[in-house]
Amino acid sequence: MKPKGISIFLFCVHILTVGVYADDTLAERFKSLPDSARGPDAVLRIDTLDTDTARQRLDQLSGMGFGGVLLSLSVADDTTWGKLANLLNRASELRLEIGIQDFLLSKEETARPDGMIDVFHEKAVSHHINELLSELQTRFSKHYGTTLTWLLAKSFPNRHSDRPPDLADLFFARTGFHLAPFLPALEGNGLDDDAAAAFARVHVSTIVADAWRDRFATRIRDLVQEAGLEAGIMANELLIPPEEAAAYFMRPVLLGCVTSATERAINTRITQGAHTAARRTIMGHLPLERVQTISVPTQFACKHEMDRLFSDGATRLLIDPGATAWQDETCFTDASIACRYARRWQLIFRQSEPLEIPDITWQTNETGVKMFAIGRKTTHERIYCLVNDSPNSGTVTGVFREKITAPPPEHWNPETGEIIPLNSVEPVGDTQTAIRLLVEPYGAFFVVFK
Repeated sequence: MKPKGISIFLFCVHILTVGVYADDTLAERFKSLPDSARGPDAVLRIDTLDTDTARQRLDQLSGMGFGGVLLSLSVADDTTWGKLANLLNRASELRLEIGIQDFLLSKEETARPDGMIDVFHEKAVSHHINELLSELQTRFSKHYGTTLTWLLAKSFPNRHSDRPPDLADLFFARTGFHLAPFLPALEGNGLDDDAAAAFARVHVSTIVADAWRDRFATRIRDLVQEAGLEAGIMANELLIPPEEAAAYFMRPVLLGCVTSATERAINTRITQGAHTAARRTIMGHLPLERVQTISVPTQFACKHEMDRLFSDGATRLLIDPGATAWQDETCFTDASIACRYARRWQLIFRQSEPLEIPDITWQTNETGVKMFAIGRKTTHERIYCLVNDSPNSGTVTGVFREKITAPPPEHWNPETGEIIPLNSVEPVGDTQTAIRLLVEPYGAFFVVFK
């Protein structure tokens, strides 16, 4: 090829490359929402479903845009193994990612009478996990680690009665005191010496956390993750500080429909630990049966709960219909709209990294507007995900620690994909920008600085 021909060829390649890049920016993907924008996961309880119905549910969920399914079952018998094989084959064809909630093998000798594995019995935990992983690898070798990617571990809620059987020995080794005189304090009854009661509770709490960490969480991490799957666990099943969850579980699961500031704080603490451990996938469990009706109409029934989970730090949702097993057509219709909405949020999270705590000063005269913010960053954008967690509307002014540049910051709408420039923008000094924003009841949107 002659030099002139080479120049023309390179120029054409450059134009094509620039054109492809222009059409493939984050903004364009946000507006068009391509198939590669993974949707949320769905919980599918298969104990009460025949194989054909369960397979039909997979097809319906895939058609709505869901990106994965968590299969929930209690005990695997021959019929269940066949059902799982059928579902994994179909999920592979649909390009759905599959997770499986920890379940018992038939005739499992290490299970407790309540159908759980004693998490304080290290040998029982190791035996159960090894047997379960061996069965999954042997039966589903074609899909293991590809279609089948994660296991949701089962612990149990944090009750004061959940203690290692050798608690007395551990207490004596730690404190040099016998446990028996302190038992009334542990059962909620006071001792004559308040300091002694507090002493016992603090040390027992530490002992229980250490035992759970060493005998259960470490086993899960070492066995599940070394076997090529990612381990997850629900936030309400932790017996260790929430910040530690991501050190043992690659997919910590935040709780949706929480009813107290304490529960939301647990979600936030798990998120902080996940960022420290560089976990990109933080699941958010959204139980549709617990979604409370609110006074303000929204695009779909669970929107405000979905926004809360995202503002708590979830990067991927796990939508759980509960006992209905997706049998209610209304549930399907609502979930289809919710899925599209969640895909835009999740697209932002997949294409960005966490930003330091968003430094925004809110100025508003509107009573009751309650703004939450999280920050994300890409090579080309700094993104502020803003949520009004209240039924009130109004105009608020946010002062962002960002310098105005050309082009101006933009308003990205996750409900519609619409992107518009923000005009009510003023510089504040040399390093900050004030933006006046109209927020709707339970509204959520992104402010993007290019």
